[in-house]
Amino acid sequence: MNISCFLEARIESIQSEPLPADYQFEWLTVARLTELRENPENSISDTWNSLLEIHQAECLVVLADEVVVGLAGVKTGMVSGELNHDGDLRTKLPIELPADMAYLFGVHVVPRYRGKRLYAAMVSLIAERMSDRGGKRLLLTTECSNFRALKSVRRMGFTQVGHTVLIRAGRICWAIYPNENQIGDIRVGRYAGDVSG
Repeated sequence: MNISCFLEARIESIQSEPLPADYQFEWLTVARLTELRENPENSISDTWNSLLEIHQAECLVVLADEVVVGLAGVKTGMVSGELNHDGDLRTKLPIELPADMAYLFGVHVVPRYRGKRLYAAMVSLIAERMSDRGGKRLLLTTECSNFRALKSVRRMGFTQVGHTVLIRAGRICWAIYPNENQIGDIRVGRYAGDVSG
């Protein structure tokens, strides 16, 4: 069973977390992503190329001497299921955002760099960029059983605004959606694996 929590924060309420002095950040281009992927110390998935090119998402990386130690994606407007799933392709769930909202996805800190507040620093950098573009809110989704992530994002000011459920029994899946497929002003599509018609 996949219970996906939708968490939202007003950008103005997100506490600013500075990036520690030993690290740098960059907003990636496809060319820079390709360059970073050539370094064997950087294990960046091939999918980030398509996320940048096809899905027009943006990617922030945190670097320590040209080694990627954290990365996060952000998207506005229509968010395809490719950007919102838990690794099981049946859990792909498209969402449509209002104009003042940005969606965070794929946020990851390399395990040996955890505990340095890099996750919070990345969220702060994304919030700043989105605010500069007129954004007012950030949204993210995570498994409701991912207590570590929930604790971290709640500490940053995110609150749960809704959830969806995908129930799996072998190859068969069916879903539970919010009323009229809306969570506030967020339009929720259908899970890729939902067979309930």
